[in-house]
Amino acid sequence: MEPALNQPASFSEGAVGSRVRLRFHGRGEEYFGIWIVNLLLSILTLGIYSAWAKVRRLKYFHGATELDGARCDYHADPVQILKGRLIGLGLFTLYNVAWDFSLIGGVLMLGRGGPLGNNSLLAQAADKGSSKKKKKQAIENPFPDRPQAPSLDGGVAWLNTGGEINLKDLRGKVVVLDFWTYCCINCMHVLPDLEFLEKKYAKELVVIGVHSAKFDNEKDTEAIRRAILRYEIEHPVINDANMTVWRK
Repeated sequence: MEPALNQPASFSEGAVGSRVRLRFHGRGEEYFGIWIVNLLLSILTLGIYSAWAKVRRLKYFHGATELDGARCDYHADPVQILKGRLIGLGLFTLYNVAWDFSLIGGVLMLGRGGPLGNNSLLAQAADKGSSKKKKKQAIENPFPDRPQAPSLDGGVAWLNTGGEINLKDLRGKVVVLDFWTYCCINCMHVLPDLEFLEKKYAKELVVIGVHSAKFDNEKDTEAIRRAILRYEIEHPVINDANMTVWRK
């Protein structure tokens, strides 16, 4: 006989709301002993023992865990773990070698016939090759239509440097010419930003201050020197008293 549609389902006693006992029997000193041995052996074997270390560590945690009176266990094979890691390392090395030798080799490694092949990786390979080509072109001629930078000749004096600076000697660097005067408040506000850039890109960036005086009293080299000390300016400064560099 079929039960009535509105009749509530019946459950055996204890099926609902039953509890199971979960206990952990591990101890800190035991795990520390396992951890230190795993670490030392992994270092001595150059990482080879790490597969056994993983199995040993997880076996301890699983074996020390008791659920409803039964102990857990961990059945992974360290040899299989080591094999999987070596295969992954080999494929990664082969992939990098293929890219170093040729774009085609890298694409074949990522193609459907290659060991690393799938559509998403193939798309990444094409993007990587394209970006490499664009980067190479950018290095060769980043601004083909740019005007030639004018020389810094014509200044009255150079400060914060041992002598006159030629832009040809700075080839390969990013050179920022900061046109300023020590009576200009906006020029003073730029100085912290220039200092930040100089420290962050110390190997790539060169800042040269061009002090193009607006008033006669600003043309004095000693006055500019005192302003440099007052504002703690560390980059070279040219006294462009006659605004020769400015007009270039």
